[in-house]
Amino acid sequence: MLHKRFLYCRFLSYLQIRQHYMKTSVKILLSSAELWSRFTSFYVRLAFWHPWILLGIFTLCAVLSVAYTVQTLRVVTDLEVLLPGNASSVMALHQSRERIGSTDFFVIAIRSESKNRRHIADMQDALKTKIEHEWQDASWVQISRETDFFKKHALYYLPDDKLQQLKEIIEDEFAHLVAGILPGFVDLTAKSDDESDDMGERITSWLSSDDLRNLGMPPQIEDAMRELFDSGLRESTENPFDRCPEGADACPDHFRSRLIGPASDVGVVLVQLTSPSTDLSYAEVALKRGNKVIADVRNQLQLPGVEAQVVGAYRSFKEVDSISSDGVTATTVSISLVLGLLFLYFRKVRYVIIIFFPLVFAGAFAMGLTSLIYGRLTVLTIFVLAMLAGMGIDYGVHLLGRIDDELHNGHVLSDSCVHALNQTGAALYVACVTTIASLLVLETGHFEGFREFGIVASIGLLLCFVFTILAVPPLCAVFFSDKHAESLPLSSGKWIYGYWKRSDSSVWHLGVKWYVRHRIAFFILAVGALLVSVLFIHGVSFEHDFRNLRGPESGSTIGYGRAIGKNASTTPSIILGRSTAQMTLVHKWLMARMNDPMVHSFITLRTFVPEMAQQRKCQRVIRQINDLLSEKVLDRLEGRNAAYRNMLRDMSAAEPFGVQQLPQWTQRILREKDGTVGAIGHLYANIKDWDASSVDIFKQRYQQIPVDSGTVDVANSAFIFSDIVNMVKQDGKTFLLYVFGALGLILLIYTRKFVSSLLLLSVITAGGVATMAAMWWLNLKIGLYNIVTVPVILGVGIDCAIHLYHAHMNHPHPELAYTLESSGKLVTVSSWTTICGFTGLLFVSHKGLQTIGKLACIGVGMTWMMTLLILPVLLEYLASRKINR
Repeated sequence: MLHKRFLYCRFLSYLQIRQHYMKTSVKILLSSAELWSRFTSFYVRLAFWHPWILLGIFTLCAVLSVAYTVQTLRVVTDLEVLLPGNASSVMALHQSRERIGSTDFFVIAIRSESKNRRHIADMQDALKTKIEHEWQDASWVQISRETDFFKKHALYYLPDDKLQQLKEIIEDEFAHLVAGILPGFVDLTAKSDDESDDMGERITSWLSSDDLRNLGMPPQIEDAMRELFDSGLRESTENPFDRCPEGADACPDHFRSRLIGPASDVGVVLVQLTSPSTDLSYAEVALKRGNKVIADVRNQLQLPGVEAQVVGAYRSFKEVDSISSDGVTATTVSISLVLGLLFLYFRKVRYVIIIFFPLVFAGAFAMGLTSLIYGRLTVLTIFVLAMLAGMGIDYGVHLLGRIDDELHNGHVLSDSCVHALNQTGAALYVACVTTIASLLVLETGHFEGFREFGIVASIGLLLCFVFTILAVPPLCAVFFSDKHAESLPLSSGKWIYGYWKRSDSSVWHLGVKWYVRHRIAFFILAVGALLVSVLFIHGVSFEHDFRNLRGPESGSTIGYGRAIGKNASTTPSIILGRSTAQMTLVHKWLMARMNDPMVHSFITLRTFVPEMAQQRKCQRVIRQINDLLSEKVLDRLEGRNAAYRNMLRDMSAAEPFGVQQLPQWTQRILREKDGTVGAIGHLYANIKDWDASSVDIFKQRYQQIPVDSGTVDVANSAFIFSDIVNMVKQDGKTFLLYVFGALGLILLIYTRKFVSSLLLLSVITAGGVATMAAMWWLNLKIGLYNIVTVPVILGVGIDCAIHLYHAHMNHPHPELAYTLESSGKLVTVSSWTTICGFTGLLFVSHKGLQTIGKLACIGVGMTWMMTLLILPVLLEYLASRKINR
């Protein structure tokens, strides 16, 4: 009994607290409404007294903002800026740039249609000379890759057991020759009939391709070893990379080591510049200088059938031009479509101007604030103006529609503006707050690109709301007067598809009349379709293929990979050790993982210069081999065996070596800015850099190398993709929860009824389910770019629901047909202007931005459709609850 009494007392206490809260809330709302009413009355009087002064102030501020934007705002396409500065991949890249400068080469590719190796070499020489003479920021220029040093010292890279096997092969050949010379000498090492006793045959099978790979040799040494021992070259010791189609006389020795492909059709010039390719302004200057030096050399040499082109990372600024052009294209198309739709609806140019001018002011100020805060536009914010063209104009459509209703009720123009601001202001404010709240949810994520987009888009929408409130009254005062304002065909549009606004033959009127008559059937049909759609939403997947999200190609047409070499790359992973000793441990760690199919090869100081103790150990066996090869009896060898004998004599005469004896181009690979050699390395991966899932697996295995002296970081620009995808997936899981939470709280404060806020949220949920089903049907995936439209779609959808709710529930005698005739038409216009705003993104060349336009158009369209099919029935239910109370 006491327990029940306690619960009853608690219940009464809860009711008292709730009643107190409601009274307090009502007082605050009434106080806010009173202040808002005073402001609107004062401001509208001011706007009608001095409209030109106010519009002049707005225009002057907008012009100044545009001027500041033009001077300071830049477009950045590097995805690195979209990650937080403490991301592991970003920190590693910064460290690599501090230590070695640019991780990419400035590459000039040369192609000869006639496959004339001499012509390519001549152009390489001319370009190298000119760049070294004129470019102060060129650290070095490389046109060749000499491998004679590695051919001569190749035996020092082999393990003891392989050297012993080679020694045994030579000893067997020696014994075989002696047995043929001395009578009665029995060769106990002679092979059986099924075994080859030819020295050349045994040498070619002595060191296989797998053996070379497992030894962890650098690509250059591996090529030299293949030249000597690969079974595929039994008939010739000529390196296929050195062949000259024109013949030996036309191909001097120093041409053989050139960076020219095996088919002699493509060559390259590699330049190490002081600034990285990610500095887009520098990349633009470098590209222009590269084009100029190519043109000068081409005019100087006059080589027929030879063309050259800057290729590789330093053409990335071309993507900036493309995306900047895409931003202009999207904005132009979006604004044109929005203006066209508004003109089709209102049928008068001045009405369109009244709605559109606040958007111009807001866009100018938004870009100015973006310049002030960030100083840049990224691939995610470049289309904000196109988005504002559709979303920001909604406020003007609804406000001007309310002014039209007031004029038809007999009020003068100034009073109509005051009443419209007082009655529609709350709905516009709540719609603005809900959309901005949806966007600011992006601030809860870890992905810096989303956070920046949320701020920029929120600023733009807030300014659209503010300038709609401030600019519409003076614009109405300028373009209209009370004398002809009575005939304003605004909110409902006096003309629509040729029918009069109030006529029973109006297309919209007939549609509303038919819908109201069958609203229950439409409601059941929509709910049934949603239940079926739930079965397919699991099929919506995430886009891991960055080829489907990238911008257009850089414009390069010369494929230069075969001139670099099949085992080389202009963008390897950089191993960032702290000392030579630590890199020795890294070398051993990587050697133990050479069987990993993701590891192609790697380069450290120990790759080029084995430890001196190991070299001394090898030297003992190598000298024994040299002594054997010096025996006169081996001079009897002929053909291929004689060639192997001569090569091995030269190789076995080599002495141990250090880093100073390495070729200069080799030392450059391992040298840092301060001159330190050996504390960094290169890791070449067998991964598809456009596949985020493949890159992520490689990143998890090799981004940090654990050794006894500490963890060694590995830098690779492809790791940026992996971090972005992981952050987007992680943030995406929480976005929906946070967005619905924020919207639910705002709706609860606005409606002050739990059931009302819950039903409004259910409409948005229905739109989301329908959107995902449409994505599955159209095979549209969630990706890096279009995921930012999710809060936008939800925000726009809740705006539609709020306007219908406000119009229906605040009417003294709510009628569903009247609500749909007035606010329903405005909701339709505002939704389709939003769709037009995003339609511009369908015409850009950047595939990632296209996905934003596709998802936004689908999402907004689906939420609009579900709102009109489901919400009216729910509004009738809420209105009946209100009346019954």
